[in-house]
Amino acid sequence: LTLRLYDQVGDSFRTNFGTHAGWALSLLFCAELPSLAHVLPEPLLLEMKLFKQEEKLLNAAAAVQKKKRRATTTKSPPSTPTKKKTRSSSSSSVSVPPAKNNEGDITSTPIVAKKKKRKKTTTPPRKK
Repeated sequence: LTLRLYDQVGDSFRTNFGTHAGWALSLLFCAELPSLAHVLPEPLLLEMKLFKQEEKLLNAAAAVQKKKRRATTTKSPPSTPTKKKTRSSSSSSVSVPPAKNNEGDITSTPIVAKKKKRKKTTTPPRKK
């Protein structure tokens, strides 16, 4: 919730229920709990059920519209190639995409950067 929407909801409850706004909000929250649904009046349960069905229809329609928008827009390919990590059995290296020369053409030899190997450090055994 944004602060503006929070204020609007609070103002609406205070306008409709006055000093009982907090109680009404608690009742609304409890009405959403399935374990307390049997306590609510039948017309309210029916209204809640219709509201949920309406929300499902609206959400489904929005999803269809979103798919249509995605289908009509074309995605442009990324401007720079992504780096790929490769492992060889002899040494650990990272393949870098081919380099470009000053004219923007890709050179035929890729640049391969080798990783530095870490030295393993051992801790001396504890004295008894």
